[in-house]
Amino acid sequence: MIDSEPSLSKDIVIPILDSIISRGRGSSLKQLELPKKWRNVEVESMEQFLEWYNQHLIQQRCRCFKCDKVCETDPDYWMNLDRGEWYGTQNYTCTKCLKHFCWRHECGHDTWCKKCEKDYCKNCVIMNRCENCQDYICNECKVMKTCEGGGCETVFCGACSEKKTCHFCNRMRCESCVTRYDCDRSDCNRSICIECAQSKNEGGECGCGMEYCSSDCRHHIQESRKAHLVCLDCS
Repeated sequence: MIDSEPSLSKDIVIPILDSIISRGRGSSLKQLELPKKWRNVEVESMEQFLEWYNQHLIQQRCRCFKCDKVCETDPDYWMNLDRGEWYGTQNYTCTKCLKHFCWRHECGHDTWCKKCEKDYCKNCVIMNRCENCQDYICNECKVMKTCEGGGCETVFCGACSEKKTCHFCNRMRCESCVTRYDCDRSDCNRSICIECAQSKNEGGECGCGMEYCSSDCRHHIQESRKAHLVCLDCS
């Protein structure tokens, strides 16, 4: 996940990895973690290697540490080969203990952390699930926030908690604890709780149902809708 370009060269590393997995059953390689920078760029040699490594893991017939049977995957999908945020990451292998687990219902033992983009087994790392986006964040990333409503223990990831934080009082609360207006202005990601909206006479809900976080944003929302048919409250 480093920001700078890795000092390693793909042209040098890939042949070395090729030589390791070409040993077949004699290879002791259990897990592969590639720099995020490499996974974000389409390189034919890397794509070919990942497909080969995926086949290598299938042929290894790795055993699940929970049921002690040959791992069942979904289907033969040890590596994420589809382009997206998971591309180039390895499934069914705990990043910490390097044990393998399978896709069987009774063995479903892994969780993928949205923040560090790693797979962990439940024996090694505690996971927290965001109530909003339903993504998991591992305890080691420590980016979860708890609702500040009285006695509420609902947790959210960093991105979701930011959206649920009132930009006036800076309190983060879930929908069950407070009504909140999320600004419908396309270039604004702020929200305001109903308590601040009432006390400051600022944000709220427009007559057309659009929500705004401040009187300034409401003005811009109305201006952007003038080219379209709008209700009397917004005209």
